[in-house]
Amino acid sequence: MEKSSFENSADNQERAKGFLDTFLEKIGKAKSDRFSFLLIGRTGVGKSSTVNALMGKEVAKTNPSDPETMEITVYETESFGVKFNVIDTPGLCDELDEVGNDEMYINRMINEIKGFDSMWFVAFLAETRVTSEEKKAIKLISEAFSPAVWERGVIIFTNSRQVPVDEYFEKLETRTRKIREEIEKYTGKDISEKIPSVAIETKRKPLPEGKEGLGELYKNPDGQEWLGELYTTVLERISDKGALPFFMATAKRIEKEKKVKGNSVVIEAVPVYEEPKITLSADQKKRVQKKINASIIPGLATAGAGIGLAFGPVGAAVGGVVGAAVGLVAWLWD
Repeated sequence: MEKSSFENSADNQERAKGFLDTFLEKIGKAKSDRFSFLLIGRTGVGKSSTVNALMGKEVAKTNPSDPETMEITVYETESFGVKFNVIDTPGLCDELDEVGNDEMYINRMINEIKGFDSMWFVAFLAETRVTSEEKKAIKLISEAFSPAVWERGVIIFTNSRQVPVDEYFEKLETRTRKIREEIEKYTGKDISEKIPSVAIETKRKPLPEGKEGLGELYKNPDGQEWLGELYTTVLERISDKGALPFFMATAKRIEKEKKVKGNSVVIEAVPVYEEPKITLSADQKKRVQKKINASIIPGLATAGAGIGLAFGPVGAAVGGVVGAAVGLVAWLWD
């Protein structure tokens, strides 16, 4: 005899409470952990602006000047109490006077970069080719850390609005394919073909007169917001070790406040002079759920409708970064 829907719901709630206890235990341990982004790309391509937009604060300072050597800069910072590092490699993709010394660069990376959870290969979308400097960077990274590091890689194309809307999708496909083909030389197709790409536009709309702060982010040429796609893709590709700290550090960045107007769900607009929160589409929401279920709280999806009932009240009561993470899980399965 089948159980009633009420009994099933009660079972789901009990199951969800078990997952909640596990999650809270994991959060307690992860609060002292940190995650790291490794940024690869030429000077001025928008690496720092991309990190700042994703994390909602100035993490890495933008530097328009050309470096004279391949330096490695580590920015140590935190978001809502969660510590993380941004490792920038200015010069690795630049045309430098110091050539023919690949072994020196490889040794420097091995000695100075102790580990990372997410690797971003950042390039301009409007480029027509993979430059010789970018090819060299792909080679050096692959040789310094083994080809497997590309399993954490994301290709990020900046300045998307420089591409006409009628050429946008073809350009994105072509640029992605060319960079993957270069990476394939060191990884094989099994790894290279799975590296995702995201197009973004880090330039901002002008502020209203008399307002100070950050202007609203432009959308991509197809009219789509890119911040949610960047967030989702980075979360999908980040190491299992870095997934929970990253999730915690960004939980308050996700737009969850909704107002119902008729049969439509309306997300409140963020004032143009404030840093916009990250909004997720229905598809992105499902992809985030999948990552949580696979890497952060395995098996959570089996709790079904009980997740919101078990997680929601705790998130609201606890507050802070823990409450934000718990509340975000409840919202994702709402």
